[in-house]
Amino acid sequence: MDAYSGSVHCMTCGYDLAGSALRGDCPECGSAYNVESGEGVVSADTLAQTRGDRVLMWLKVGVLGGLGMTAIAVGAIAAVNAADWTRPMTVGGGVGGALLAMAAMVWLIDVLERRQR
Repeated sequence: MDAYSGSVHCMTCGYDLAGSALRGDCPECGSAYNVESGEGVVSADTLAQTRGDRVLMWLKVGVLGGLGMTAIAVGAIAAVNAADWTRPMTVGGGVGGALLAMAAMVWLIDVLERRQR
């Protein structure tokens, strides 16, 4: 089987497939690829963009998750000093829960988009 001399990478793990067969399984992760049809492979530019998108996604998840946990903690701390502890806990829990749900949705959308590729 002919070997490919160009610069393509495994879509799943980013392994450089230069010198590999035109089709087969990635030596790094085992994902199937076919250079001729373009299935399972990406260019170096696309790979860099994909990695940048993933870093941005994890940054969003981290910030939203951190803000959510902070809102819950502030509500709990405010409840200690409040005459009616239920109000700060409800507000902190509601805001924190909404932010944590947003973080989960950002992650889930990324997972679903990657599965469609």
